[in-house]
Amino acid sequence: MASNALPTKRDRLFAVCDDMCDGLHQLEVTLGIKQNMEALLRPALAAARASEAAFGDARVAKKTANATLTTADAAGKTFIGNARKRLSKFFGESYTTEWGAAGWPDNSTAMPSTQEDRFNLVNSLKTWFTNHAAHESVDMVPRRPSRIPLTPPSVTPAPRWPTRSRWQAPRRMRVTRRRRTCANA
Repeated sequence: MASNALPTKRDRLFAVCDDMCDGLHQLEVTLGIKQNMEALLRPALAAARASEAAFGDARVAKKTANATLTTADAAGKTFIGNARKRLSKFFGESYTTEWGAAGWPDNSTAMPSTQEDRFNLVNSLKTWFTNHAAHESVDMVPRRPSRIPLTPPSVTPAPRWPTRSRWQAPRRMRVTRRRRTCANA
């Protein structure tokens, strides 16, 4: 028995639809087809192909947007960490109402766990530092001290030390002999 199942892959489905359009072009009038004519099917196929292309473009745009969001989130984490270090000089390490006024949520000075909370905190800190210019500082960017080299020094392997000293082996043999002696007695 013949099967009339449609293909599941889109490219194969589009090829079958092209074949249908070609068949309708040749036999539509001869067969007396009144519904699903070529004039209706070709524009629907073109719209489906355009939608497929737009979907591919949207997937690429989503990937780019996710990369941008991840970069912004990383920069936000850095800013929040630096702002926390800066404000701890004024407010202390433990949570106080001043921390809450600066924007830290949930009675904690910890890094917020969600992106939404981090972005809200960044906006609150922007407002806080704008309104309290005395708390701002440009030195919060971590800098490399001049005595630390830019490239890591060459690493030499540590000397291998024996796992047993020369005194451990004879002692173990003595213990083993005693056990044998006791077991045989």
